[in-house]
Amino acid sequence: MEEKILINGNPNGSVFGLIGNDASTDEGKFYVKITDDSKNIGWKEIPPTPTPTQTVSITPSKTPIVTRTPTPNATLAPTATPTISVTPSITPTSGPGTTRTPTPTPTSTPFKTSIQYTIVANGNGIAQRIDGPSPTGTISIGSGFMVLQAIPNSGYHLQRWEAPEEVILSNPYSLNPEAYGFNTLDNVTITAVFGAGVLPTYLINAIADSRGGILFLYINSVGEEVEFYETGLTPGSTAFGVACGHVVREVLRGTVYITSNPC
Repeated sequence: MEEKILINGNPNGSVFGLIGNDASTDEGKFYVKITDDSKNIGWKEIPPTPTPTQTVSITPSKTPIVTRTPTPNATLAPTATPTISVTPSITPTSGPGTTRTPTPTPTSTPFKTSIQYTIVANGNGIAQRIDGPSPTGTISIGSGFMVLQAIPNSGYHLQRWEAPEEVILSNPYSLNPEAYGFNTLDNVTITAVFGAGVLPTYLINAIADSRGGILFLYINSVGEEVEFYETGLTPGSTAFGVACGHVVREVLRGTVYITSNPC
């Protein structure tokens, strides 16, 4: 592309040159003459040749070798080991004037398998064991068993037997109950309790349940536990005087009550 160039501040003035001549303008641009005329035309800008970017090669510097001066080892002062003087104390074990105390031999307590029992009365009769030593003896723990007997004095009757809860009585109102269990490590006492007078007994009435049955346990005139059972009655009907006793132990069917009528 032909164009005018600016030299000496005047782009319209004549700038002569032959084809192939070059010129630099006020702006620092570089031009070359490509057509031959006498006017300020025919110039073409020649871009400057780019200056190659210089590649800088950096030579890494060497890390200097540092010479370390070793720290001199500290000289430790030795710790002195204390000297312990032990003066032995010698106790003579023999010879005149010495008494030796014998070392006791430890004794082990055997495992307890039995306890002591005692059978007593409250003063108005006799209480005893009839199948073994009486009134006292030993019995196995947990598996002990004995048969008791109560004999009231004249004018008295047996009210009940009393024993610790670890001892089971088959019938505490009977003259001849059985005692068993003895699940305790403590000695036990079994007592027969007597009451004044002849044992009172009364007629027992009962009312049948909804199925027409009566079932209860009671203590008879000699202190024995007895079961009474009857069925086939009219539900709700009363059966009068079905038994004779002084204690109703347990009611399983129907309603039971002791009357004021003696047997």
